[in-house]
Amino acid sequence: MAPVCFHYFIGGPDAAVKLVDRGHYFSINSRMLKSKHHKILDVIPKNKILVESDGPFLTKRPLLELKKVYSELGKIWNTEFKHTVDIIEKNFFKCRTV
Repeated sequence: MAPVCFHYFIGGPDAAVKLVDRGHYFSINSRMLKSKHHKILDVIPKNKILVESDGPFLTKRPLLELKKVYSELGKIWNTEFKHTVDIIEKNFFKCRTV
């Protein structure tokens, strides 16, 4: 079974761990980082995180919001902005199936 990406996942840490163990990914957006749902980042490894890019539905300034998400993930992971972007990019290409 190919991996899937769970969009705006709110299933909790236990469910997230089970899905990570099955090879799945999770997309994160700025609203999630401002809510209690960002706590799932404690159990989801960096290599299973993607950034949601459907900004027009979340904000009128999607590029600014994307930059904020990368910055916040960098703070959580203690990584430089460029390294955070590299991690997400690598995850994107690993998640894709042909």
